[in-house]
Amino acid sequence: MSVCNNKQSQLNFDGTYLTVKICRTAFGAGGCGVEKYRTTDFENWQEYIGITWHDNEQYEAWRQRGSNSSKADDITKVVPVH
Repeated sequence: MSVCNNKQSQLNFDGTYLTVKICRTAFGAGGCGVEKYRTTDFENWQEYIGITWHDNEQYEAWRQRGSNSSKADDITKVVPVH
């Protein structure tokens, strides 16, 4: 059994989206899995599905919660932190 040593669960608000980051202990293989969800209205949620690239720029890909599509419904440009 393993434990998430780095407590990564958190809430962030960027002025548009409330993002929830949940850290879960992974049983079996061990380690910590992180899931991210975001909303603008607490009713419609999107889940983070990975990174994508468009015109040589990095974006976060988001899919509507409950969707079976493999495509992103929305992308958000990744802004480097300095």
